[in-house]
Amino acid sequence: MIKKTLQTLSTCTYIIQKLNIVITGKTGSGKTFLACALGNSACRHGYTVKYYRIPELLLEIQDAKNENIYIASL
Repeated sequence: MIKKTLQTLSTCTYIIQKLNIVITGKTGSGKTFLACALGNSACRHGYTVKYYRIPELLLEIQDAKNENIYIASL
């Protein structure tokens, strides 16, 4: 099942469908590696990629909330 899921994600159809991916797991389980691989695949399909760790993402969201704006790259 995991192999099939990764193959599906590598096609980037989740981007077309405007879906998000949340990767969770223990330290050292390969979350960053997986996120980078999916980002690489998206770049190869012509998409722009931005990588956030949770602390940075939460700060971006808080800033947007404080300024009552939404950044298109989020």
